[in-house]
Amino acid sequence: MSARHAILRGAGALALAALLAACGGDGGTGLPKPSTVEVTAPSNPLFVGQSVQLAARAVDAAGGELASGEATWASGQPDVVQVSTTGLATAVGQGSATIRATINGRAGSMQLTVEAEPVATATVTMPGTSFAPANVLLRRGGSIDFVFPALAHAVNFQLPTTAGAPAAIPTTSNATVRRSFGTVGDFTYECPIHPGMTGTVRVR
Repeated sequence: MSARHAILRGAGALALAALLAACGGDGGTGLPKPSTVEVTAPSNPLFVGQSVQLAARAVDAAGGELASGEATWASGQPDVVQVSTTGLATAVGQGSATIRATINGRAGSMQLTVEAEPVATATVTMPGTSFAPANVLLRRGGSIDFVFPALAHAVNFQLPTTAGAPAAIPTTSNATVRRSFGTVGDFTYECPIHPGMTGTVRVR
């Protein structure tokens, strides 16, 4: 090859690279390189044993969606959340995990929290002036039996009252009273007779 041809060939390569850059392209794939990658989950937190399909969206600088290729998935804490090559996340242990999706060289991530599996029923006792346990993770539609000792107590749920909270339990002793929770959410409760006596029911 002559020196002139080599110079022309080099100039052509530079022009092609400049054209790809101007179009936002990636010289390796020919696809536009995203400005950011957004990672979303249909629910968060998860409970142990639950699987959800994650989604990754390539976005340009103006916020528009790009067709930049398939995502490559990885979990920073596979002992908490494992993620498949298609973005199916499976919660395997309690804790928090960083899930990363990479599209055409650009990465985005999100944090997934994993909690213990919600129970269908639970019992809360009142030893002295405290609830035991004070925090319950309950399945939607589940119920809690509040066991009242000889010392009188009462239970008020989330003041001011929030939609989905069960009815308050008036002053009671030596009895068991059941309350059901049909709405997903976090419901705090307290005993108005004993200041500072509080608890939380998290319904999932």
